[in-house]
This record gives sequence, C-alpha cells and structure tokens, in this order.
Amino acid sequence: MYLQKTNKILCVYYILFFSLLINSRVLSNTANSIFYSGFNYLYHFQFVKADSVAKQLKKQYPTDPLSYIFSANYNWWRIISGDTDQVYKNNFYIDLNSSLQYLKAKGEVNLSNEDIFNYINVYSYYARIDLMDGNYFKALKQIDNFIDYQKKSFGKESLYDPFYLTSGLYNYTIPYTIKHYPFLIPSLLFVPDGDQELGIKQLNIAAISNDVVVNTEAHYFLMKIYSEMDENFALANTNAEYLIKIYPDNLLYKYYYFELLIKQKKYKQAEEQMNDVKLYSTDKELSMNQKNYFVNLTLTEWEKVTKKNN
Repeated sequence: MYLQKTNKILCVYYILFFSLLINSRVLSNTANSIFYSGFNYLYHFQFVKADSVAKQLKKQYPTDPLSYIFSANYNWWRIISGDTDQVYKNNFYIDLNSSLQYLKAKGEVNLSNEDIFNYINVYSYYARIDLMDGNYFKALKQIDNFIDYQKKSFGKESLYDPFYLTSGLYNYTIPYTIKHYPFLIPSLLFVPDGDQELGIKQLNIAAISNDVVVNTEAHYFLMKIYSEMDENFALANTNAEYLIKIYPDNLLYKYYYFELLIKQKKYKQAEEQMNDVKLYSTDKELSMNQKNYFVNLTLTEWEKVTKKNN
C-alpha cells in the first residue's frame, strides 16, 4: 500500500521532486476547457469521467505533450488511491515516454516557459515513481535531469505562475534536506542553494493563483510541509480545510486531514473525517480497490488510537 510505504525521507523526496499537474498553455479555448475539466474530475475522484478526458485529449491532440501529461496524471491518481493493477503503472510509463518524445521533437533551442515546465513535470514524475519503487539509481538520473530544467526556470516566476510552485518547493526543501538528512548532502553538492523563507513565500503566492491546479497543489504542499516538516498545525489545518472544502469527495485529502487531526489529538473531528471517508468511498466512480483502500487506512489508524487511549 503506497501511502503506508511512505516515510519521512520519501516525503522529502516527493516534495522536492514532485510533479505538478499541468501548465497553463493550451492549444485553444476548447482545449483549455477539456484540460481543466479533466483535473476537476481527478480532484473530485471522478475517475470514469477523467479517463474519458484522457482519451479525448489523445484523440484530438495526439502530438501535444500535455495530452500525455494529463493521462500520466490520471494513472498516477489511480496508483496513489489504491489501484494496484499493474496496467496503471505500465500506462503511466508509456504516457511519460510519449510526452518526452514529443517534447524532444521540438528541440532545445529557445525553450518556452511552457516547455521548461513540461520537462520539469516529466522528469520529476519519472523520479517520483522510481523512488516509490525503490529504484534509487534510476531515480538519481531523473533527478539530475529534473534539476537541469529547474535551473532554467529560476527568476522567471513573475512571468509564469506555475514557476512559483516549482521554485517554492525547491527553495524550501533543499535547506530542509541538508539540515535533517546530512547523509544526502553529497548528492546535493552541485545543485543551486535553496532559501526556505523565499520558498514559503513563493508557495503562498502560488496558493492564490487564478490557475486552479497551481492553487490546489500549493495548498496541498503547504499542508504537507506544515504537518510533517515544520509542524505548524494551525497553518496545516488552514490548508487542509481549504482542500476538503473545495474537494469534499477527494479521499486522499480527507485521509491526510484525518491524520493531521489524530496528531493533534482532535479525536472527535478525526472520527467525523473517518465517517466521511466511509461515505464517499461508496462512489460508483471508484474501483473496488479504491473503495476499500482509504477506509482500511483510516480504520487501521483509528484502531491504534482507540487501543492507545483504552
């Protein structure tokens, strides 16, 4: 179970070598509408509808990297929401390979902000899945590729909103990693320095972006940072509550909020979230694995709490 395998070191890697979900450049107003409707479906755990969008994008825009980046996101959300079928992981790699193929076909001369951002997306996703699977040597190569394009984005944040998110995460996590995981320092010797204060500032700018995906992802990572790294529970709560208010049927966000409440010993509120997880897990858009996954996670955590307090 992927969430149960995640420890704090992997959390650092996930945040440092994360994947944002989309960029703002699209082919037309029609494409724009399709892209953002797809991510709205993903955030609301409407996977049947999101699958239809992924197929539609590939059909209508077969050579655009974003079509495959969206499809990779669809498969990624299936994986992290408990669908262990190997087909989703296979399709995930196929989508990343296709996206990279169409990106490279454009060449490296005069890369646009959108192209840089898409390279960051693809290589960070490669790194993330390799880290999750324990393929650390493969992940290191992808991380090197990721950082090459990350460096090209620095200083361009005011020109392109999504860079506030990528730069913010980078600036926050580099100093954090050096401080808390000194054994990783050799792998960070030749990367640009970070600035935690600037990183948080950039993430907060991203959190008020008009781009729904940038906005949502910024709130998610701020929740994780304040919950698991800085342990500022008040700010973690603010970001978690924002997410579950906008996406009440997103079981991943609900589970993380449930965990956050447990940490604060707010057991009554945690129980309410657990009951919500049970309620929304009956959605017909979910597979049987997904329906059981978050229910089992919350029940396991709740049993630990009740045993400890009895």
